[in-house]
Amino acid sequence: MANFTTVAFVEDDLTLPDIESRLNDAQRRFRASVLAISLCTKFPPKRYTCFTLEETKVPAGAIVLREIVDEQIPVLPDKTLVCIGDCYVAGQALTVAALR
Repeated sequence: MANFTTVAFVEDDLTLPDIESRLNDAQRRFRASVLAISLCTKFPPKRYTCFTLEETKVPAGAIVLREIVDEQIPVLPDKTLVCIGDCYVAGQALTVAALR
């Protein structure tokens, strides 16, 4: 059986906790897990962050997003790195790690 993917977009002016909340809502709504994070600048006047999600048979765990500073991938207890990507946070493009 094929895996299905979907895409969710969030505005460029949200805070990291707001983005986490919307991403986790999308995972629940689509019964999908995040695969990738990327910037989308083709839809003026706002810029968006694009999250690619893949359908899963098991519920996706909650995602935690953390900014990557000095190329150091954040380590959180009981969390596994899912992906790294560029994300608009409060209007600024940052590189973030998604952990589950």
